[in-house]
Amino acid sequence: MRGEWSSHPDPRAVRCFAILHRLAERRGLGIQPPGTSYVSEGELALLSWIASSQRTSATRQPANDWRLAVVTARCGQWLNRMRLRLSPLTLHSGPDGTVASGR
Repeated sequence: MRGEWSSHPDPRAVRCFAILHRLAERRGLGIQPPGTSYVSEGELALLSWIASSQRTSATRQPANDWRLAVVTARCGQWLNRMRLRLSPLTLHSGPDGTVASGR
């Protein structure tokens, strides 16, 4: 998501995550540079959508952005193929993609 996929052996996976990065930035979701030690709220939203897409009862999707919804689902599929399943804890952001404040 941050652009660290360039060494992946399948160029289709690299392209999918590059498209995700570009669409997320256009939507105003902050993507941190590679090596950043914290995760932005935008990245948490993306991870939540991808984690949801990896489950059979996917309920979370980017609101009003079908392109981003399709790409997050495809990224989830790529991660499944690589046997990388995001933790259910990743699903704990708000329905609009914002992080729940806990208040």
